[in-house]
Amino acid sequence: MKYSQTFALATLAFLLQGCATVFEGYYDRVELVNPPDSLRVCTSQGVEIPVERSTIRVRTAPDSNTWESRPATFIQLRSNLDPVLILRSGAQERRVQAFGKIKAAWFFLDMIFVVPLVVDGVTGNWNSYEPIEASFE
Repeated sequence: MKYSQTFALATLAFLLQGCATVFEGYYDRVELVNPPDSLRVCTSQGVEIPVERSTIRVRTAPDSNTWESRPATFIQLRSNLDPVLILRSGAQERRVQAFGKIKAAWFFLDMIFVVPLVVDGVTGNWNSYEPIEASFE
């Protein structure tokens, strides 16, 4: 009896979380497009955001089954914010406003239960960001 109550409580706690909160977490990985090598990213409050450089695999064409590797640059942003980012490269500086957009799939999954809809809505974890243009040209 004790184990079934524990299992029921654990299952209920899992179901009351938002789908996006459980599967995506509180941060979104945002790609920076055309960044210079010396790029630094800060918030408008002066907090530096780490820039991650990696290699990703992409399709050579939308309807193709062939893939190629290309370099990519990313930052992690909190899903519930629409931050003003300061992009710096040498003496150049540029401000960019990042806006989160609701991923429809998380919204519709959350609608199955009411509480997950509230959880993901309050935390903003169902948001994602479009890639940010980071060139200075």
